[in-house]
Amino acid sequence: MGAGYDGVVVATTSNSAVKCFRYQELFEKERDVYLRLFEHQLFEVCGCRIPRLLDYDEKLFVVEMGIVQPPFILDFAGAYLDVRPEYPEDVYEACVAEKIVQ
Repeated sequence: MGAGYDGVVVATTSNSAVKCFRYQELFEKERDVYLRLFEHQLFEVCGCRIPRLLDYDEKLFVVEMGIVQPPFILDFAGAYLDVRPEYPEDVYEACVAEKIVQ
């Protein structure tokens, strides 16, 4: 289905996708975000669908997720949970301001 910096995504025959990560840290970030979303039963944000976490393997650094139709949000390997990224205040504020939907 695709490949990039984080790893490779492959479709399964069960209407799901398996994302194989290159690095443990990226896998852990993405897995943790999907677990938090599942915990709160959050599967859509502002009209963008979020795949459901179906399974994961900590030894192989893979997650299996449901397939969703566009518009969607898929990539959480660069996300931070409960800890603000370490950026200078002005850089962080500029980034947040850029992301605000008006």
